[in-house]
Amino acid sequence: MCGRFACAVDPEVVCRACRYRGHDGAVQQPKWRDNPRVPHYNPSANVAPTNYSPVLVSRKNLKLAADDEGEPETSGNERVVIPMRFGLIPSWHRGEESGMHLSTTNCRWEGILEKKTFAKPLKKGRRCVVLCEGYYDWKKLEKSKTKQPYIIYTAEEKPFLQSENKDELLTKSAGKVPLLKLAAIFDVWRPSEGEPDVYGFSIITVAAAKSLIWIHDRMPAILLSEEEVSQWLDFEKVPAEDALNVIHPVEDLKWHPVTRAMGNAGYKNPDASKPIPLEEAEDKVKPLPKGQMTMASFLRAPGTKRSSTGADGQSSPLKLAKRE
Repeated sequence: MCGRFACAVDPEVVCRACRYRGHDGAVQQPKWRDNPRVPHYNPSANVAPTNYSPVLVSRKNLKLAADDEGEPETSGNERVVIPMRFGLIPSWHRGEESGMHLSTTNCRWEGILEKKTFAKPLKKGRRCVVLCEGYYDWKKLEKSKTKQPYIIYTAEEKPFLQSENKDELLTKSAGKVPLLKLAAIFDVWRPSEGEPDVYGFSIITVAAAKSLIWIHDRMPAILLSEEEVSQWLDFEKVPAEDALNVIHPVEDLKWHPVTRAMGNAGYKNPDASKPIPLEEAEDKVKPLPKGQMTMASFLRAPGTKRSSTGADGQSSPLKLAKRE
């Protein structure tokens, strides 16, 4: 599953890291668009459900007003980066945002076309790419109830996640920075009259690669190449069924243990993604800092309901061609 991830990256850096070649062959850089619901976007090393974080999306999927320079939409750019809510709210939801108790942070690849919550936006072409430095998962320590969090990220020689000067790294690499790009779907929920629409996303998960089975049997769907990103975003030319066939488990990743304090969804310190000594990670009795809540405790908290979608909050596997 993918219930937390890190994206402690400024908007300008995110956009520069998403440069690509458009259909005309020219290099383009997506424009950042503010979300009316989050006028002051805050990068975070610990993005949790209901937080807002940057996603890459086709501009044709958004109804955008003129930009700061007065140019219509994105001045011909094919893609936009905009913060969206982690956990989509279905367009058919009635009531307040706080009354939406379905678990929609993740959706399983195997049954995505069979579940209304995810099938409807997918069939409307609402596909997007979540941008992050890495995602978190928890390993249960042997003969213990303690769970140790790890962050999993790209296996580049000099990972972006661990770079002290991301802007300098961007400059040296001509913008080709290895942010993880996660396949996701989004939906648009219209709340009370006069309030901005809520754009929320769900990250697609697949069976874990062999190298990651030790931590969890699921992993987010990672798009490795520009071709995969392009096919996923181009909903006009690539039907949903074909786009889903782009998705597969990915082996070539790295990881390291991180502080257990980040198990608290409110822990936003920059050190949330920093490596800790292995001996500290394997310490079964090391307590959390006072007042910290673990991921399991957060999920058991009053008011946090699960849908009938399975133990990891995802839809049950139904139909789709079996992947090798």
